Amino acid sequence: YSRIIQDQLDRKFIEKVPYAEINNQSHYIPHFGVFKDSATTPLRIVYDCSCKTPAGVSLNDCLEIGPPLQNDMLAILLCFRVHTIGLTADIEKAFHQIGLHEQDRDFIRFLWLKDLLDPISDFESFRFRVIPFG
Repeated sequence: YSRIIQDQLDRKFIEKVPYAEINNQSHYIPHFGVFKDSATTPLRIVYDCSCKTPAGVSLNDCLEIGPPLQNDMLAILLCFRVHTIGLTADIEKAFHQIGLHEQDRDFIRFLWLKDLLDPISDFESFRFRVIPFG
């Protein structure tokens, strides 16, 4: 879990919230690890954006819903039948390639324990610089 957080920090997907900005209007997202039997991704972090605040509103409730961005599967399959050769590609961490406006970053914050070996150590506040989910 710590390595994933450090990797996100190294890749500039997340950033520490400067101390001077800790009290800015913000929203913190709970997160947890999901383990699966996989060679490539045995652990992934899930950010629970449907978790309700004490006011009864979640981040998902506040986001604008747009049209589905996925291509129609039938059209994709038909294209493979039309041509002799079909190509596919996978963009690594595709949604992490889309940046967030600076004014929106404080609403996708999360807390992380500074010292995992000391459970009473202080938490650090992080925020996403990119879209953390699809």
